[in-house]
Amino acid sequence: MSTFDKSDPTDARYNGDATSPRQRCALLGIDWIDEAPPVDDDAVSLISADVAVRLAVVPLRVEDDRLIVAMVDPLDILAVDEIATLSGHAVTRVGLDQKILTDL
Repeated sequence: MSTFDKSDPTDARYNGDATSPRQRCALLGIDWIDEAPPVDDDAVSLISADVAVRLAVVPLRVEDDRLIVAMVDPLDILAVDEIATLSGHAVTRVGLDQKILTDL
């Protein structure tokens, strides 16, 4: 378990300065990808294109019965719940920038 130093004004975990989604994800242990990932067709078929566009997500693959999903906002718990319900799989989220999503 990591601890934070309340006396350290540069510690973003304490002072709330982790403002970008990437920084918040790093603090929560959620991975972030920096380039277009490989995508498995079976995973893509679990979520309709309309839902994927609306939620700004890309299903990447299924691993150990968990759907790995790249998300522009991986902290959007409502989107995670919707994906889990629609796909029938528990969801593992990873972050990606909007530009990468647009390029896919």
